[in-house]
Amino acid sequence: MNLWGWRGLPWQAMEQALADFVVDPSRMSQAEAYLPAFWDAQVRQGRARCRVLAAPSGWVGLTHPGDLDQAREHVHALCRAGDYGDLPPALA
Repeated sequence: MNLWGWRGLPWQAMEQALADFVVDPSRMSQAEAYLPAFWDAQVRQGRARCRVLAAPSGWVGLTHPGDLDQAREHVHALCRAGDYGDLPPALA
């Protein structure tokens, strides 16, 4: 799981990378411009530095509709353990 934070204003470089992605015919089969790929290129080109911070907790992804039951159970378990606050009544 990724959580990104950065200093400075990378917006112009990110905007240009997205514009390049959209108009590049070789990328037609891809559905996503990956943020990790953008930052990897920035680091490799010496334009940015990256520091990785570890987190002790696990995570679950919710990318496809079939992931919903597993994600829901994961959040319920975190709530039951007191790690995630109270589950809203509508979701209980």
